Amino acid sequence: MLSGRSAGRKRGGCPAHVTPRDQRPPCRDALSDASLAKLTRTAGGRRAGKQFLARLKERTHDRDKAISLTSYFAQLKAIHRWGLAQPQNLSVIHQPVFVANGESDRMVPTKNSFELARRLPNADLVVYPDAGHGGIFQFHEQFVAEALDFLER
Repeated sequence: MLSGRSAGRKRGGCPAHVTPRDQRPPCRDALSDASLAKLTRTAGGRRAGKQFLARLKERTHDRDKAISLTSYFAQLKAIHRWGLAQPQNLSVIHQPVFVANGESDRMVPTKNSFELARRLPNADLVVYPDAGHGGIFQFHEQFVAEALDFLER
């Protein structure tokens, strides 16, 4: 895991390209193969995916509703529009910001997290190894501890 403020940020190495599989609408059944697309395809990523799906089964009531296709496509449209926009001046944001990502995120490229943390003057960046878009689920215990530590400062 890489962590820290501006110093010590990892450079280089762009993540793999997003595939059509990564852009599929989420299945109504959250316990499906689609959930695993957020993790790496390594042995460690597959193991973490199985553990994540097992944790999802633990909660049987008060679960979130599945996202509608309308909402899903609205999110994709907004993300695309945001990606085409000129970068905003983030140096004026002095509120502490916690940025977390997996080192191999194919949906939100990890290099964007480094850039975001670089442009925010008071950002903490954590990058989880062998993790993709679901890095905070794969490393849930570390993420919760780090987020709570960040919020207590």
